[in-house]
Formats: sequence, structure tokens, C-alpha cells
Amino acid sequence: MKTNLLVSVCLTLIVHTGLAQTMPNRPPVTEAMRVFKPEETIWSPNPLPYSKGSRVAFIDSTNWPQGPSVYLVSAPAGSRYPLRWHSNVEKMYVFQGEFYGILEDGKEFRLTPGSYWYVPAGMIHGARCGDSGPCMFMEMHDKGFDQFFVESVAEKK
Repeated sequence: MKTNLLVSVCLTLIVHTGLAQTMPNRPPVTEAMRVFKPEETIWSPNPLPYSKGSRVAFIDSTNWPQGPSVYLVSAPAGSRYPLRWHSNVEKMYVFQGEFYGILEDGKEFRLTPGSYWYVPAGMIHGARCGDSGPCMFMEMHDKGFDQFFVESVAEKK
């Protein structure tokens, strides 16, 4: 009897406190599912002019640079990416090597394998690979890829 009362009280609390949710209508599926397998990786020279020696593998980028994109970048030790900003969010995940984020004032922070870097739209940033070996990272853009280069504070002096 006590168990039934306890169950009734719990169910009443769940329903009246809003913890019970109704299932929303499922949205229509408007595109095909995509799966990426490592053995399907096709590496190409990086199309960006400042990325000498680096390679890129587009994973989920049907319309780069206009549309959303996910791609891997493999860059040699010492590679540098100049200060710039994007009109959309940029996300990066480091797989290999030492990768350094660079802020507008020239300050750097170190990212190692497993590190994630979220760069808000409009934030001035740059990057570089460490000198001890190559680095590999995944870059993700929910919208198109663009970039607008700027001078660093140090370059202005």
C-alpha cells in the first residue's frame, strides 16, 4: 500500500511540475545521412595561399566555401596562419602535434591533442603549429567560410 501511494505521489509531482514532456512532432528528413570513413580520406594541397606545405581533406563540405564545412588540415611544423576574423563561428579540434592560438595582441595559448577551440564570429585570431613536428586539426564552419586579414598590434608599432 505504501509503495502504491509513493508511486502515485511521484507521478503526480512529475506531471504537475512540468517534468513530464510530450513528444514534439518529428521534423521531416530533408537531406541524406552522411558517414565519413578514414579510408576514404582524400588529401589535397590546401587552397589557402598562406598554407604552404599544408594539406586539407574535406569531410563534409558539399559547397565550400559558401556552405557549411568540416575538414581536416595537416600542416608542417612551424606553419603560420595570419591574424584574421570570420563573419561566422569557427571551431577547431586538435588531433596531433602542438597547435597555438594567437590573439590580436600577440598572446598565444597552447592546444594539444584533444583540445577544442571555439572562435566567435568577429574575433581576431591567428594560429601556428609548433616547431617540434606537424600538427593536424579539424576545422568546422556552420555557415560559409570567409576571412578578413588584419595587422597585429605588434605590426602596427
